[in-house]
Amino acid sequence: SKLNIKKIKKYTMYSIPVCILPAIIGYLLPSSVYEWFLGKEYGNSKYFIVIYLIGYGINLPYLMFVNYFFYMGKSWIISTASFVTSVIYIFILIYTSNLSIELVPYSLIISNIVLVLILWRYMK
Repeated sequence: SKLNIKKIKKYTMYSIPVCILPAIIGYLLPSSVYEWFLGKEYGNSKYFIVIYLIGYGINLPYLMFVNYFFYMGKSWIISTASFVTSVIYIFILIYTSNLSIELVPYSLIISNIVLVLILWRYMK
C-alpha cells in the first residue's frame, strides 16, 4: 500500500537521467580505450556503443513498469506492448538500414521509447 501508481511514475521519471549515465560515461571515454579493448579495427565503434547504451538504458523505466503489471496480473499488457514495439522496431530497422548504417541504432531507441510510453499509458 506504500507504493502506488503516482510513486511508480515519479520514480520512473527519476530513472530517466540514470538511463543515460552509461552513455555519458561511454561518450567521455577516449577512442583509444575502445581501440585497446576491441582492437584497432574498431576504433570508430564509440558512436555505436554510445547510441546503443542509450537504447538499452531506456529499459530501466520499462523494467519498473513491468514489475507493476506482473504484480497486478496484467501480463497481457506487457506481451501486447512488447509485440507492438517489436513490429515497430523491425519496420524502423528496415527503413534505417536502407538509408545508412549510422541510423540503425536509432530503431532501438525509438522502439524502446514507444514501449515505455505505451506502458505509461496503461498505468491506471
